[in-house]
This record gives sequence, structure tokens and C-alpha cells, in this order.
Amino acid sequence: MKKYQLTKAYSIVALLFFSAGIIISTNYQSKVFKDGLKNTHEEVGSVMTNVIMENVWPGHEVFLINTAPNLTKEQLTKHPEINHINLDLKNLLKNSKNILKVKIYDLKAKTIFSTDFTQLGKVKSATYSGSISAKTGLPISKFSSRDKFEGIWDTRANIHVLASYLPIKDHETKKTKAVFELYFDVTDSINEINSEIQNITIFSIVGSFGIYLILLAFIFEGEKKLLRQNQKIQNQQRQLHNAKKLASLGEMAGGVAHEINNPICIIDGLALRSIIEFSKPNTDYKKIEDFIEKIRENVSRTAKIVKGLRSLTSNPTQEDLEAVSIEKTVDESIFQFKDSLTQNKIELVIKTDPSHHVLSNSAQLSQVFINLIENSIHALEDQKTGDKWIIIESTDSDDQQLQISITDSGIKIPKEVAEKMMEPLFTSKEVGKGTGLGLSVSRNLIVSQGGDLNYIESSANTQFMITLTKVSKKDLQIAS
Repeated sequence: MKKYQLTKAYSIVALLFFSAGIIISTNYQSKVFKDGLKNTHEEVGSVMTNVIMENVWPGHEVFLINTAPNLTKEQLTKHPEINHINLDLKNLLKNSKNILKVKIYDLKAKTIFSTDFTQLGKVKSATYSGSISAKTGLPISKFSSRDKFEGIWDTRANIHVLASYLPIKDHETKKTKAVFELYFDVTDSINEINSEIQNITIFSIVGSFGIYLILLAFIFEGEKKLLRQNQKIQNQQRQLHNAKKLASLGEMAGGVAHEINNPICIIDGLALRSIIEFSKPNTDYKKIEDFIEKIRENVSRTAKIVKGLRSLTSNPTQEDLEAVSIEKTVDESIFQFKDSLTQNKIELVIKTDPSHHVLSNSAQLSQVFINLIENSIHALEDQKTGDKWIIIESTDSDDQQLQISITDSGIKIPKEVAEKMMEPLFTSKEVGKGTGLGLSVSRNLIVSQGGDLNYIESSANTQFMITLTKVSKKDLQIAS
């Protein structure tokens, strides 16, 4: 567990969460305030609409409904009725300085009146708010900011505007006849809202940061306890691992003593028998030769055990690695087993590709093949029924690696044996038939070459898989 990883993760998540919360809360509050402002001005607009309908509309309704929609922009601008409507509205709105502009649209969204004469006769699109209000008969409002605004009374700069579209309905049929558009100056109200939102944001930031610090303190203390507990567990695991290493070392020492003691005892016994034989009047030199031959065999066995132990403890480098042909190395390795294969009626099948080369040490790789093939032959010697076979196959697994499998017809290795068979000096063979170093040395050699040696439990038979770095055809051409 990395130091204070939980605290760091909490800090990132908490800051993102609180930031998102503040943004969402601020936007929501702003929407609530603005919706309230919009509703308030829509109510004011509705009142103003009624006032205009009572005081201005009756005297100009015929013109606005029947005549104005048929006039061009130039005709509307020059028509005296427009000036009369404008004067009537100014007199009516002289005490409402926050109303900046008044416009009237017909049902086709044509501007049939505006306090800004330049906009007379303009036709809006079907998606324009005034058009939608005319179709639905419902008030619609929207905010906007203006750098400059030409109003009824004056020109204003840097203001916030609320445009409300208010349907004019027939008293009897309740159908929309036209639409008023009233522009309100809401700068002061928007500034108050922004100020309030700013205060809310500051309060939210301070409050969130306070909560963050409180939770951070709890998490930090909790993680310190967790780290101490984790360190304690690691120390216990280290002690347990060391204890296992000592136990393995003890087993290994016992195994070494056992494996070396047997040939030494045999050598000692044969030497004594040789001395006794020499002391006899009629010395049997043939018997003494047999004793000496057996002594040499046991000396060779002892030397093999020592060599295996040295292979386990050596630290090979990859400096001597080169492109090695799988096919050639296998051929060189199986030569010494021809008699054993024939005597035991074992069929050897080679499925290697001539183009397959790996980065390896040819002598060490050959030693691994010899160890594995020898194990397979020993395993098949006692097989009483069925065909006996050993298959060696190379497979191009991907762009970087090659796999070489050694599979024999023997039954699967028991799980309890498979778990320990890679350990030094572990053997399931009878005393005198195995050193318990073949697999452990083989794996050590392959790992030192950047590969791996594994027993494949999923195979129906006994199978070992060697994985090594592949040498591509391009690299072979360059090397040659």
C-alpha cells in the first residue's frame, strides 16, 4: 500500500465533488432568483398589458389589427397613426422609466408597432419568442445583456434587459389577436442577484472547505493507523518468509546430506571391500575392478549433485546469449537418448520449425532439453499399457516470444508433487535414480535467459512449457 494513497484519493475526489456541488448549487440558485425575477416582471407586464389595453389599444385596434399588417415598412414609418400610438404610450408610461421599449406583433410575427421606428415592418421567424407566444397564448420572457440600448426615454449602456412577450387576447373568444413585447431594464435586480450568488458561493466554498478539512483529518488519522497495521503485517510476513526460507534451507541441507551421504557410504564400503580383497592370498582382480568402477560411478553422482547446486547459486548474465535454432538444439539434445528410446519403445515426435530461433545460450538450452527428455523417459519406463510417446513442439505465440513444449504420454503429475517439483533437491524418484536438481536447475537457466519454464496443469498429459524471447527473421538476416 502506497503511503497516504487513500488521503490523496480522498483529496482529489472531495475537491472535485465539492467543486461540482458548488457549481451546481450556484447555478441552481441563480436560476431560482432569475426565474423569480422573470415571473415578477411577467406579472408587471401583464398589468401593463391590461393598462395599455384599456387606455391605448381601443383607439388604435382597428388600425393595428386590420390596416398595419398590410402596410410596408415605409408606409408604417410615415403613417400618422404610428406617431399617435407612440405619444399615447409615452404619456401612459411616463412614470415607468424601467420600461425601455414597447413593440406589437401580429399573428405572423410582423412588427406592426414599435417605439423604435427602425424596427417597424420587420417579420420574425417562426421560432422567435413572439411567434411562439402568439401561437401558444402564453407569456414568454428571456434575459439578455446589452452594451448599448436605444430606449423610449434615453440611450443606456451596459445594462441587463428582460424581454417579455405577452399575448393580447380577445375578451370574448380568448384567442390571441396580437403580442406585446415589453423590454424592462433589470440591471439593478441582476446586480443584486449576482451579489447574492457571490455571497452564497463564498459561503459554500468556506463551508465545503471546512467539511473537507474535518473529513481529511479523520481519513488521515485512519490511514496512519492502517499504514501502521499494514507495516506490522508486512513485518510478520517477512518473518514468516524468513522462517520458510530457513525451513527450506534446512530441508535442502538435509537433502544434500542424504544425497551425498549415500554415494559416500557406498564408496567407503567398496573401498573397504577392495582392501579386504587385496589382502587375500588369491586376489580377485576382476572383483576389485568392479568395485573401482562402482566407486567411480558414485563419485560421478556426487560431482553431478555438486554441479547442480553450483548452477542454482550462480548468477548468469545475458552477455553470452545469441540466436539459437530450436530445431538444431533439439537434434543435438536427443542424440544420446536414441538407445533408451528404442529399448523402452518410446516414439519421439519432433514438431519444430526450422525458422524458429530464440535468444539463448545453446549449451544451457540443450541441458534443459536433456533434463526434460530424461525425466519423460524415466516416467515412461514404468508405463505398462498404451502407446509411449514424447512430443517436442515449437510455437510462435506472439511478436516477442516463442514457446517450446515437451509433452509425454505419462499421466498427469499429482498436485502435491507438482507444487514442489521445481524446488531444489525435491524428487519423487527412488533413492539413487534422481538428484532432485533437474527441474530447478532447468528453470534457473531459462529464467536467467529472460524466459520461463512452467508445468502446464491444464494439459491432459505431462507437459512442460519453455518460453523464450524470439529472434525475428529480420534480426537473423542482419546477424548473418
